Amino acid sequence: MTAAPVVALLVSAIVVLITISNWRYGLISIVAIAVLQDVLRKLTPDVPSYYILWSVVMFAMVAMVALSRNALQNQATLWLGDERLKGAFYLYFALVAFHSLHALLRWGTPVVPIFGLLFYLGPIIALLVVLAFARHPVWMKRFVGAYLLIMVPVCLTVYLSPQFKDSIPVLREVGSFVERELIIYDAGTILYSYSGLLRVGEIAAFHAAISAGLLSIVLYQRDSSTFKRALALLLIILLLGAISLTGRRKMLMALSIYWILQFTLLNILRTGYSRRMLVFAILGLSVTLGVGLVSGDSESSLYLTRGASVFGSVSARVETSVDLFQSALDRSSWLGLGAGVASQGMRYTGVDLFRYVGGSSESGIGLIAVELGVPGILVIAWLAFNIARVIWNKLRMIAEVDDTLLIQSVSYVALLLANAATFATATQLYGDYFVLITLGVLAGGLYACVYRASRRQLLIRYLRSTLPRQGIVAST
Repeated sequence: MTAAPVVALLVSAIVVLITISNWRYGLISIVAIAVLQDVLRKLTPDVPSYYILWSVVMFAMVAMVALSRNALQNQATLWLGDERLKGAFYLYFALVAFHSLHALLRWGTPVVPIFGLLFYLGPIIALLVVLAFARHPVWMKRFVGAYLLIMVPVCLTVYLSPQFKDSIPVLREVGSFVERELIIYDAGTILYSYSGLLRVGEIAAFHAAISAGLLSIVLYQRDSSTFKRALALLLIILLLGAISLTGRRKMLMALSIYWILQFTLLNILRTGYSRRMLVFAILGLSVTLGVGLVSGDSESSLYLTRGASVFGSVSARVETSVDLFQSALDRSSWLGLGAGVASQGMRYTGVDLFRYVGGSSESGIGLIAVELGVPGILVIAWLAFNIARVIWNKLRMIAEVDDTLLIQSVSYVALLLANAATFATATQLYGDYFVLITLGVLAGGLYACVYRASRRQLLIRYLRSTLPRQGIVAST
């Protein structure tokens, strides 16, 4: 049990060597570290929380190696050649810098603004790293392949937790080791949040949802075989069941939002897929309902019942988010208490920040309001509007150039928007650094699709402009 830190050091040394050899393989290795950090934490007495920093430390190392080799793009790639988006990003950076300094001066410790910078800038750094990583399509395929190869089996270990968590400690939720296990009172009984190899059910639900979202891309691709589509559909259904067993319903809602957005955007930007995808939707719904029907009065049926109730709880979640937003405004005097004051690491700051923040940061809009105030909300809304405007124009360009890139880019957009909707009502999940890295990877993948499509568009324009001239020369 005490050998876990030694194993972590050995794995870190191996990843460092891999990164020095090829930093792109180092980035892929972080997916394995994200799983190992939870497993080794459970195997260490008192389950110390410092393990959750392992993946972000290794990611920082990968980013530094990439930077030292001039692999990273400069920040100009963030605004995709759009001056208004450039201004919105600069305004956002100024806001984060101001409130980081504000937090340092107000609370007297650098720990608070460090947590704030990690939260507000971490995904952007991940985006830049992944954009450099995924300039060639083979590397993004390798990352997605490694992510699915690792995360799908890990998420499916949730099915083992109900039967084997007492005999196999790594299948228990991390809170159970310190008598803080999450208990859910719903469906007329007591339910537990099963997590499999990951530390909590919420993290397992997130990665199961991301995996299901990435697998659904296979259903849209023209070159996917019947076997690939059937396998992807089977794994999606199994992952939906695993999410239900975690008891974390919001990821089922996130997946629903994702599939609706993915389907709608693709049908707006192109034609010819409505009928076929309707068949896939009916098939998936039929199999999912079949799983619920055969489960009868078992414990699994209680989790399915709770999962199905997520749609009925939407209005309650929205009302709660509005109440938390109002509380955040009152606590922060509308101006914000500083970046990082509502982070999950507040207990390490040496300041009783909870007394000032309370539960107001449990919703995304409440967290932004309590940390950055109303000015922060306005700046982020302006940034989001400009990103949406530019990305929509880029998606229309991609639709004219490459169908495969369109499927990928629309899927990345839909996953990011679905998580934004989830973040708006519940923030705890997004305090996990590997979750932020994962979202940054999705954003980087989207930018890489835009980059490759732009290159292809320039090539097409060049060929169209030169071929007529060549024809004229040949005819003379």
